[in-house]
Amino acid sequence: MKKVSLKRCAAVCAAIVLMAGVLQAGPIAGIFDSRTDSTIMAGIPWAEGALNCSFWEDCTADIGMFVAWGYKDEVTQWYIEAWDPGSGWNGYIQLNWNGPWLGDDPEEVGGYEGQITEWSLSKTYTGDVLDLVLTGTAVLDKKHLMPWYDFQYEDMSPVPVTFEMGFSGIPEGATYGTPSYVVFTIPEPATMLLLGLGGILLRKRR
Repeated sequence: MKKVSLKRCAAVCAAIVLMAGVLQAGPIAGIFDSRTDSTIMAGIPWAEGALNCSFWEDCTADIGMFVAWGYKDEVTQWYIEAWDPGSGWNGYIQLNWNGPWLGDDPEEVGGYEGQITEWSLSKTYTGDVLDLVLTGTAVLDKKHLMPWYDFQYEDMSPVPVTFEMGFSGIPEGATYGTPSYVVFTIPEPATMLLLGLGGILLRKRR
């Protein structure tokens, strides 16, 4: 019994070391909110070249598709393409080097990309205009390598991310708008490690 326990303990310790090493490579953990961090591009009119958002269909009717991005230092800072869940694909997300989430060597890594796993849209009418809040989850699993315009990618250990984007005062029937704010949340490596260990222990018990 002791030998088995020691083997299990060794396996778990090895998994901790392995996962901790993997989790160090990737984006910085934290809550990145444009309302409290002026380096995150959101809420600035498209005329100033900072951000744009378009809706595939009338946002007051069908969900359709959202395409939104922040633009900083002549490069897209972040990008969200959220498709109607009925299409069979939830969409795509990108967090790039000119944002505060960059955790790797900027000379080698230009950003992180992945797939949106789920998203939803809430709508609130205020008079003749509409307030929207888009929320979702995604998994970042690729690094965009430098130089930026060579479009080279490298697989990385999956990193979960949640996002929220708010729109205030969208006119009825509009097909475009500028977000009032955007928030990206990346969990701490310790949290991700505990989740991973929980999965390992569950498999061991089964």
